[in-house]
Amino acid sequence: ASYISVARALADDTAAAGDTATAVRCYLRVLEHDPYDEHAHLGLVATQLGAGQQAEARRSYRAYGQRMDEIGVEAPPSPASLDRNGSAGGTLAPPHAWESGRRARAPQLGRPATRS
Repeated sequence: ASYISVARALADDTAAAGDTATAVRCYLRVLEHDPYDEHAHLGLVATQLGAGQQAEARRSYRAYGQRMDEIGVEAPPSPASLDRNGSAGGTLAPPHAWESGRRARAPQLGRPATRS
């Protein structure tokens, strides 16, 4: 459990610093050890969106939805930025922006995420 905590913290910190490649690798490492880690799934998607990697984020979000379905947990609606036509869907803030279970506003695409 401590490995996952450290990898998750490193992923959040590197995502906040704009180091997308390292953040993505760290989130994927967490998911290798725990494929149901919601924080890692959402962090991966948010990081990919923040880096403008729409197709990768869409694939990652689908994988997240499948894992949550397997355990009977309802995944939140996909972010509007993942919708091909820009319609319905919520926003997704990176995990490092989450505070006490409350999610901050998602970063604008093309801009690096900043800590709240």
